[in-house]
Amino acid sequence: FDADLDKISFKFDLGLSPEVNVAIDNSLKVPAYTISIDESNIDEQVKDIVNYRRHHPIRSPQSLSALPSFTATDILRLTPYVSF
Repeated sequence: FDADLDKISFKFDLGLSPEVNVAIDNSLKVPAYTISIDESNIDEQVKDIVNYRRHHPIRSPQSLSALPSFTATDILRLTPYVSF
């Protein structure tokens, strides 16, 4: 920054969000799910991942299928949240 300059230029991007009005059909029924998570199951999965990584690289969520604490449902649920 040079305080002796006569002219200072700033460049920036301005993002404006449009106003959105959505009509909601109250007859539409959306299922709601209550999911309970067992903390001991999470702890077991974390331990299994740590132990597995000591000997094998995890290259995809399907690698977790070798671990006894991961069901096919667990792997499917985790897939959108992990990257390798």
